[in-house]
Formats: sequence, C-alpha cells, structure tokens
Amino acid sequence: MNYIINRFTTRLSIIQLPVRNQINRWKKFENIIANKERYILRNIMETTNITEDTPKIIRRRPKIGVMPQEELTKGCQELKETSQGLKDTEENIMTINGYDWSSIINDICKKSKKETKSEKDIHSFNSLVDRNLSQSENIRLGNYMEHIFNKFIEDNCPDWEWIGEKSKKGETQKDHIWLNPKTNTIIYAEQKNNVTLDSEKTKATINKIKKVHQELSEKYPEYTVKSYLLAARYLSSQEPLCKQVTTTKFQGINVVGVNDYINLFDIEKIHNTVLFNSYDDYKELINGFCDAIF
Repeated sequence: MNYIINRFTTRLSIIQLPVRNQINRWKKFENIIANKERYILRNIMETTNITEDTPKIIRRRPKIGVMPQEELTKGCQELKETSQGLKDTEENIMTINGYDWSSIINDICKKSKKETKSEKDIHSFNSLVDRNLSQSENIRLGNYMEHIFNKFIEDNCPDWEWIGEKSKKGETQKDHIWLNPKTNTIIYAEQKNNVTLDSEKTKATINKIKKVHQELSEKYPEYTVKSYLLAARYLSSQEPLCKQVTTTKFQGINVVGVNDYINLFDIEKIHNTVLFNSYDDYKELINGFCDAIF
C-alpha cells in the first residue's frame, strides 16, 4: 500500500513540475514587464512635469513612447477637479449618545476650508511674507519684529535709551519706549502688525495707548511724551492703503509706518539714508528673517 502511495505522489510531483516551471516563467516575465514599465516611467518623468508626488492614477504606461504633454495635462486637471469635488462634497457623520454633531462639524469644516483657500489680506502683515505661516508662527513673527526694531534703534541711535521693562502681573505691556535725555523726550509706540481690527480690539488699542501715555507722563513729568501706533504693515502712514484703514479707525491717535517711526529717532540725519527705499527692501528683511528663524 505504501508503495502505491509513494508511486502516486512521485507521479503527481512529475505532473506538477511543468506547471511550477510555467509559473516561474510567468513571474520572470512579469518582472521584465515591471522593469520596462519603470524605465518608461523614468522617461516620462524626465520629459514631462511628472514628479514623485504625481498621483499614481496619472502614472499609467503610454501605449506608444512617451505620453503626450497635452494628454498628461488634461489627466492632471481631471484628477484635480475630481479630488477637489470629493473634498467639497465630503461630509463628516458623528453621533454621540444620541446627539447629532454632524451639521455643526460640517459647517465649521466648510468655513475652515473657505478661510484656508482665501488669499492673504492686502492689509495684513502676512501679505509681505512669501511663505505660508501658521497662526503661531505669525504671532512669533510679530514678537520678533518688535525686537528687531528695538535692536536697530539701540545699535544706530546712540542718543536714545530703551526704558521698557518686562510687564509685571496686572501691568500693561509696553512695546516700544525710548528716552532721550538730551532733548527730554520720550517716544512710546504700540506696534500692530495688522491694523484691520474689529471694533472691540480697536477700542482696546486706543485705550491702551492713552493709558500708557498717561502713566509715562506721570512717571516722567520733566519729559515730553509722544505716543504713536506703529502700523508695521506699512512704510508710511501717508500711503493711501494705510489711510483706508487708519483714518476712521484710529481718530486722535498718531499712526506711523515703519519709515515714519524710525525717522522719529533722526535716523536719516545720522546715516543720510532712509531705512527702506521700497517694499522690496522691507520684504527682503522680513523674508530673510523668516528663512533664518522658521
């Protein structure tokens, strides 16, 4: 009985051998095809705009030679429109303990997408930055710009002394405070990178400037205190773009642009040159700093 079983097993193995060989040959053939496909793909990537990030649906092997540029462009556009359509129509479904949160979440998501897609506000300091910054990075950049201006005045205006202090608990934070003992003058400036504030924040900013002005006048009675709102988005407060926002919002407040502010320290008399000749100069500073810090 064992002999019969062994003979049957041996004969079955002999029958299966050609099948295995055929399978192996097909595997080799598939590898050859795959290698050829990768070779064609490299040619496409070198002669078109396809990159490693191009969706795989576009990376299909052309029937003859390299995929025509027109066909590739059309395919990319179709994929973009399709994927965008899916994103726009995608809805989140969430129910917890019988409460339906879907409509709330979807409404907020739609608003978030609109905010993400919107272009940079021309009145925003962020419009001068070439890269996209997160909200936290924008806040950090605003703080850094305060330090940059203060450091510039410290290094280039020897007659002025910085008398600002770290705010203690319960005290109002003061951005720029400089004292000139030769002229008995104090310059205080509240810096705002964006002056397109809502009515509540606008009122709070005006009240803060008036409050700090009063505090400095009482602390240094022998000095003349001059207070300003430094609109760091603009080079000059006389620009039509700046006036669009500040003329009505900040009545009774001295608004200055960056060049205006630095000129309060007689920088042009000292160095015989304006700080920034154009927005190209200003953007070069801002973006150079962003490249270094972020």
